Amino acid sequence: MTNSWAEIGASYATVLMDHDDHFIKGGLTVKYLMAGVNGYINGNDLSVAFIKNNANPDQSQYLSTGTLRTSASYDYQNGNDPKFDGSSAGVGLDLGFTYEYRTNCHTCIGNRYKFKVATSVTDIGKINYKNIVENTYNLAGNVSQADIDNAENIFEFFDTHYTKVSSKTGVKANLPTAVHTNFDWNIDNKFYLNLSTDWSLVYAKK
Repeated sequence: MTNSWAEIGASYATVLMDHDDHFIKGGLTVKYLMAGVNGYINGNDLSVAFIKNNANPDQSQYLSTGTLRTSASYDYQNGNDPKFDGSSAGVGLDLGFTYEYRTNCHTCIGNRYKFKVATSVTDIGKINYKNIVENTYNLAGNVSQADIDNAENIFEFFDTHYTKVSSKTGVKANLPTAVHTNFDWNIDNKFYLNLSTDWSLVYAKK
């Protein structure tokens, strides 16, 4: 799967609390997303058996069953090149907060915090690909090695050798939404211990 886009955004951040020992700041970014290239291949109940022809390798056979979905955000069937699509767009959001437990040393050089905890959620949102075409094929049948070698591209190969059972236009694609956390402990003066983690919030099949 591939998913690309262009974005432009505006950010705002501010100090939410500034007491002697406790300091909190937060910020957010709102982004306008313009669709780029989106494409994927997804199989269901796929099974493929290979029968080798030692005498004539080009006639080796692939026997298959199952269904396969293919999708592309540009008109590959008419030879069009991938490009950004101004008519397909979306809105994204980044959000984050940082908490610091600070010492009372106002004359200290460098960071004042004893430890810092930060968390953020990035790339919240979806892109509506209005012109994307998704095709589903029944892969019951067989093809030869020569059929594969002679195909101009993978989409032409499926259209030529398998039965298209459905087709639809328009797909909403999730951004790679993720949670990021960070813990930073100032052990002593210039020595720190840091732990960072990242979790995806998007279900793998989406």
